[in-house]
Amino acid sequence: MAKLKDKILIVDDEIASRDELSTILKDEYEILEADTDESVMETLQDNEGRIALVIINLEMHNLDGKGLLDLLKGKGRFANPVVMIISDKSEEEKLNCLEKGAADFLRRPFNSRLVKHRIDSILRWKKVTISMDALKYDNLTGLDGRGKACSSHFCESVTP
Repeated sequence: MAKLKDKILIVDDEIASRDELSTILKDEYEILEADTDESVMETLQDNEGRIALVIINLEMHNLDGKGLLDLLKGKGRFANPVVMIISDKSEEEKLNCLEKGAADFLRRPFNSRLVKHRIDSILRWKKVTISMDALKYDNLTGLDGRGKACSSHFCESVTP
């Protein structure tokens, strides 16, 4: 049985940029593309829970990259990583995006090997984090990984 590829949504209003990233990542990932606010929201809704990572161009003519980052990461709406495409931005601008929830940056012009390694690394880290979270709680016994009985409201130590 073929392994399902993780889905990556590329948000950019420039088709050349989307095509370049798609070409770099298509062998390892299923690529989805969006170029308008409406297509972003529609794609996220149609693929709810199945998009592993979103790549957003910070500087678009028809979309607000920072606004989209705020929308996705604000109030925990999108738990998965968001990577921003940047040109030469100030350190303050990069810090601002990181503080708003961006996981990393991709710099133009794209270096295909660097793009692959960064995306692979982010998604590997995400999978490790999910695995570690799964180890914290055992659905069968109701115990977390530290020998405590858990409910949705509290954890208390279990004495044998």
